[in-house]
Amino acid sequence: MKYLLLSIIFIVVCSCAQNTYIAVESWPQISYAGFKESIDKLAGEEAIDCGFHDLMSKEGKASYKSGVRCAKDASKHGHSFKFGTVRLPIDSIAHEVLVLSPKSEYWLIVNDRMFDDDSPQQWTQKCKEVKFKNYVLFYQGVECTEVNNGEWF
Repeated sequence: MKYLLLSIIFIVVCSCAQNTYIAVESWPQISYAGFKESIDKLAGEEAIDCGFHDLMSKEGKASYKSGVRCAKDASKHGHSFKFGTVRLPIDSIAHEVLVLSPKSEYWLIVNDRMFDDDSPQQWTQKCKEVKFKNYVLFYQGVECTEVNNGEWF
């Protein structure tokens, strides 16, 4: 009886901890007006929010690993999710978003704005699968097709 009780407690604690992700950054109004709302619509109301992580800040870098773990776990279980970052590649500000939609479609969205230019560039891909890696760019789309920016939302 004692071991049964301990086992139940252990299972409950592990299952609760497994789905606890801390996203330091909330999803701000990023990139251009309507971008955040389009991401929310694409991910769906039941999507797990794996956070928006500002990789230029200490807090964003600290929360990034938790967000990566969240995206991997949600994907593994086929649950829709959204995960985003902002970073400074070299001469621009890049907003990168990974979404698994309720239709089980992966979306890779990169919005890049040069420091000396007011017109951002955006690349949107719909993929059948995403492979997760164990390094900085932790995912790669598989069997992806480019989506016209006017078509995605």
